Amino acid sequence: MCNPEPVLHPAPDQHRGPCTVGAPNPQAGAAPGLSRLAVFLGARDGSDPVHAKTAYAAGRELADRGIELVYGGGGSGLMGQVSQGVIDGGGRVFGVIPRFMVEREWGRVDGEPGVETVMVDTMHERKALMAERAQAFLALPGGLGTLEELFEVWTWQTLALHGKPLGLLDIGGFWDPLVALIRRAADAGFMDHATADDLVVGDRLDDVLQRLADATGAAASR
Repeated sequence: MCNPEPVLHPAPDQHRGPCTVGAPNPQAGAAPGLSRLAVFLGARDGSDPVHAKTAYAAGRELADRGIELVYGGGGSGLMGQVSQGVIDGGGRVFGVIPRFMVEREWGRVDGEPGVETVMVDTMHERKALMAERAQAFLALPGGLGTLEELFEVWTWQTLALHGKPLGLLDIGGFWDPLVALIRRAADAGFMDHATADDLVVGDRLDDVLQRLADATGAAASR
């Protein structure tokens, strides 16, 4: 949790330089075309322990592959687990958190090895900065905030505001009802089937990361 008077970095328009401490892992293990991944996931651990274990393992995998974690800067729940996994693996974490969350002590302590935290004024700025920095997006289990983040960047993609791929790590079939709903919306004519088909869905992190990397590389070459 944050200290009562945390030392955080201002938003990019006021940012005076990098403050990441520690060195990232060698990039040799990074998925080609993917070096910065935004991860959306819950601020709670959830009722099934497998979610926390998977989030932590995902963080370790990102560190091993040399992929920077871009996330909402939280220190609790699955957000805390994935970021701790990256830190323990010697990787890089880029967190973006609104001031009101810092005041409620919901963020990670700045200055941890490999962690850079940027403080912004609003939730909208948070999402915009995460979307700008990341090359792709991945959602793990979470609640309303996770869904809202996922759908906003997905909507931006369909409006051609960006061409970055999105994925779901489907732990224990968690995302199956959402995928079914999306396909139903496409069948009903409210969205293109291609929008649903382009969503990367899988239950193995290595497979999902590789497919996101392939899609990132393809988008960059267009």
